[in-house]
Amino acid sequence: KVKIRNPRTGRLMTRIPDVGNPWLDAGIVPFSTMQYNTNPGEWKEWYPADLVLECFPGQFRNWFYAMLSMATMMDHSPPFRTLFGHRLVMNEDGKPMHKSDGTAIWFEEAAEQLGVDTMRWMYLAQNPAVDLRFGRRHPEKPVTLATPGGPITQTAEGAPTCEVASKPADEIRRQILIPLWNTYAFFVNYARLDEFDPAAAGVPLADRPEIDRWIISNLQMLTETARREMEDFNTAGFLRAAASFIDDLSNWYVRRNRRRFWRSRAAADRDKLAAYQTLYSVLVTLSKLLAPVIPFVTERMYQNLVRSWDAKAPESVHLCDYPAADAAMRDPQLSERMALAQIVVNLGHGLRELAKQRVRQPLPELRFACATPEQRAAIESLADVIQEELNVKKITACDNLDDLVHYNYKPNLKTLGPKFGKGLAAISKALPTVDAKQLAPLRRGESVTLSIEGTDFLLAPEDVLVGTQQAADWVAADDRGVQIALSLALTPDLQREGMARDFVRQVQQLRKDAHLEIEDRIRVSYAADDAQVIAAVSDWSDYIRSETLADSIAREPQAPPGAKEGLIGEAQAPIWIEKV
Repeated sequence: KVKIRNPRTGRLMTRIPDVGNPWLDAGIVPFSTMQYNTNPGEWKEWYPADLVLECFPGQFRNWFYAMLSMATMMDHSPPFRTLFGHRLVMNEDGKPMHKSDGTAIWFEEAAEQLGVDTMRWMYLAQNPAVDLRFGRRHPEKPVTLATPGGPITQTAEGAPTCEVASKPADEIRRQILIPLWNTYAFFVNYARLDEFDPAAAGVPLADRPEIDRWIISNLQMLTETARREMEDFNTAGFLRAAASFIDDLSNWYVRRNRRRFWRSRAAADRDKLAAYQTLYSVLVTLSKLLAPVIPFVTERMYQNLVRSWDAKAPESVHLCDYPAADAAMRDPQLSERMALAQIVVNLGHGLRELAKQRVRQPLPELRFACATPEQRAAIESLADVIQEELNVKKITACDNLDDLVHYNYKPNLKTLGPKFGKGLAAISKALPTVDAKQLAPLRRGESVTLSIEGTDFLLAPEDVLVGTQQAADWVAADDRGVQIALSLALTPDLQREGMARDFVRQVQQLRKDAHLEIEDRIRVSYAADDAQVIAAVSDWSDYIRSETLADSIAREPQAPPGAKEGLIGEAQAPIWIEKV
């Protein structure tokens, strides 16, 4: 009934009676585009859709609802089997990005600066129920990675390269993609030197060291997780497990096995072959597992690891069958034992950092106590691993650490007051008298129920403030039923050993700065007047030469121009090297 006069022509305009939301047209697509009326046989082949995926806030009342309503009207059928709705992409402040105010980020710009594999991981690892804060990355000088095929500065087709810790993309690069790439590069560099043959007869899994069986067992569990979560459209669940596995691979397996790859061919060939075969199979399988997520890095790995020697293999990693787990290679007990060892090591590193004791400084003793006999047995079986990782001279199992550490528990008034009101006074009075063993679960993140004057109070970990009193020269910590204490009492011998390890670290950095090859031999020289430095280098000269591939170590009266000042213990000493 309302007529509006056209300001340009002067004519009256009349509303067209039947106007629908244009999304209703999109809603009929499963029938109209898929030939519901004209080709019923073809329509049945494609209907319903396996997956519908779109932004949830903008589509649940439009496209999703329109499809459901149209399908209900047409034949009472569900138009899709799986619906995946996700939140929005925002800037780092959680605000929308717009072209009008200059905050929009173009795909080409992001792909060039971040790398498309980084972007894919960032999207696929995101909880779809939470906005993704993409942010704007400020370009920095790219990092060039040394690879078997020569140096590579990675952009859109490789692992991203810059270090800006506050950016989500740079966290993915630093914690996941660069460690994966460096592990791959480590393998290829040594495999090239040793002329490793992937087709050589395999060392049986049962004959390989425990750490090989452990990483292969974890790979089977990762494969199971990948298949389960990917088939359930939960890529974020898979990538959480993949990130943890890559961390174990680079920061535990490779780091702990470096010496197996360093050894000459004449020494323990079978053990060295097992190390190569284990890491090779892990990297190949990992490239296939991650191919849908980071297609460019995995393709590059696959081409070099597989296609470079096997022309009969599928031409691309994306043409390979997706890996399936081998139950015979799983060893849950071994995985659990190694996980406990890692808990002890992580606690130990945390205590070292707290006490400001560098890992290169040997410590005299670690003591531990466990909640169960099984935990104690597992840690004892890997005591040599823990001892090496934490650089301690002795590990001692104890029933408890009461003589070294005492815990005290105080009420957190900020949480207990609002939660229990008048009961706060009773809790505050009773808490100091409760047996510490009854409150121990609080330190593991578990809740505890206290019965006070006939009333039960459920205390959460945040309701109680836990303090510690530690014996002199000891620091302690606990996690998941495992309690450890580190002795900080240093003898002169231990101090000199720590200084020798510092010396090795400085020489290794000089080798790296000089771009020496892995197998290059060197001569080491230093100028020092500090008696402790001189004694440390003298006492540990064999160790230093072995670790740095040095033919000689010489103390000189004066350093040449350009010699690097190295921190050895608390003393500075110029150090320089010469390639033999």
